[in-house]
Amino acid sequence: MFKLIKGTKRPPLDYERIYLDGIIRCTADEDLLMENVRKMIFYTVKYFTVVDIDNYTRDQLERLHTLSCQMTEVMATITPADLMTIFPIKKTYDGERYQMKDYFSAMEAVNARGLHEPFKTADNARALLWEYWNMDIMLYQVKLMSVISAFNQFETGESLLERWIREKDIDLPVHRKYTDQNGRSFILDKNGRSSPLVKSNPKHLKLVQ
Repeated sequence: MFKLIKGTKRPPLDYERIYLDGIIRCTADEDLLMENVRKMIFYTVKYFTVVDIDNYTRDQLERLHTLSCQMTEVMATITPADLMTIFPIKKTYDGERYQMKDYFSAMEAVNARGLHEPFKTADNARALLWEYWNMDIMLYQVKLMSVISAFNQFETGESLLERWIREKDIDLPVHRKYTDQNGRSFILDKNGRSSPLVKSNPKHLKLVQ
C-alpha cells in the first residue's frame, strides 16, 4: 500500500536576484581575473534579459545604464572568440533569404573585428554586439534601448519612438500606459481620455462556466 505524501510547493526562482548577486560577487574581486570577467559579462547580460523596468525611477534607470557601460568596459579586455564561448552564435543560416542576421553574417562581423584580437575599447565591443546573433545578446540590446528610451522620457517627456515619430512628422496616435494604486492598467491618449487595458486570454484557454 502506497501513502501519498504532499510536498510543499517551491517558490519560483528569482532570476533577477540570482544574476544580480552574481554580478556583485564578480565585482568584489578587485583584480577581476579572466574567469570573473567572463562571469560578469554573462551575469550582466542575463540580468538585463529578466529585469523589469516598467516602474523604474530615473535614478534606477541611470544605475542600470551605468552597469551596462561597466560591462562593455570589461568586455574591452576580451576577444570575440572569448565572447563566443560565453554566448555562442546561434546556428541559423537563412539570414540572406529573409534579410536578417544569421550565423554567417555574425561570423563575418567577428572575423572583420579580429577573432582573437581584444576589443580594446567599449565602443568596439558595443559595435560588434549589434551585429552579433545570439538570443541573450539580442534581448540585452532590446532592454538597453528600452532603458535609454525610458530615461529620455524622464528627461524630455518623449520616448525614443515618440521623438522619431515627431522628427519624421508621422501622424500616429500615441497612448501612454499607467497603473493605478490597485494594480489596474489603463492607457491615456493625447487628449487625456482613458481606456482600460484588457489582456486577451491565450487561444488555447477557455472560460469554464
